[in-house]
Amino acid sequence: MISRRTLRRWMAHVTLGLWLIFASTAVAAGIVRFVLIYAISKLNFDIGHELGAEVYRRTLYQPYEVHVARNSSAIMGGINKVDIVVFVVFSLLNAG
Repeated sequence: MISRRTLRRWMAHVTLGLWLIFASTAVAAGIVRFVLIYAISKLNFDIGHELGAEVYRRTLYQPYEVHVARNSSAIMGGINKVDIVVFVVFSLLNAG
């Protein structure tokens, strides 16, 4: 027959073991989530950088006559569209 004292010790060890498993699983899940958010953010900002650089490149390499005829607000509008696209892509990637 198992004494109550032995049973209590055994239950304390089992409870401690389960608590350690739960805590380590929670920490691992947090680390995985952090890495995933970092990777998604890096991908999103890389996409935004590429789009913004392409908008600037296409704008700067146009002939002088185009620059003289165009209002500067049109260029800023293109940059604002890139910001909107980056925000939408970031929202879609984080929606999962």
